[in-house]
Amino acid sequence: FLQATREFDISVSNVNRPPSIEQPEEMTVEAGALTYQHIRVSDPDGFVFAELLSGPPFVAMHPPNFVFVEPDPLEPAGTHIVSVRASDGVLMSDGKSFSVHVVEPNVAPYIEPMQDMVVVAGETSSQLFVATDPDDDLIELIPPPYPPFAQVVPISQIPGRTVGRYTLSPPLDRGSI
Repeated sequence: FLQATREFDISVSNVNRPPSIEQPEEMTVEAGALTYQHIRVSDPDGFVFAELLSGPPFVAMHPPNFVFVEPDPLEPAGTHIVSVRASDGVLMSDGKSFSVHVVEPNVAPYIEPMQDMVVVAGETSSQLFVATDPDDDLIELIPPPYPPFAQVVPISQIPGRTVGRYTLSPPLDRGSI
């Protein structure tokens, strides 16, 4: 029986190394709006994809590695936890979680209807107005282009409600109007 021995080196390549995922940023979105975030993943072996592990029904994962968030307009405000994972499709993975904050949409302020005004040149006429904001935001009075003899002055301002005075004082000289 013949036998021979020989030494040689064996190089093992293509070792499966774990992928990684960067910590996603927290997201804030108005109910009824759409926002998205790119999920950054990497794998030293080049075989990586991101997948959604858990989250509310209005969160979805779309290729290549984007999280889309689109809460229903009637979705109540609140914070939701979303979990995503980088996977190499074999055995290795890395997961992270982040918060999605759903906020109620901003509703425009409302100015209660004002009466038509008639004022005689050289005299002054004014009326009060009330503006309210359903979100209780502070109302900023930004006047449209008024004639030079008109003035808007806030009298009382609290979050969600402003009372002001609209005054007209046209001059006697029509050339200055």
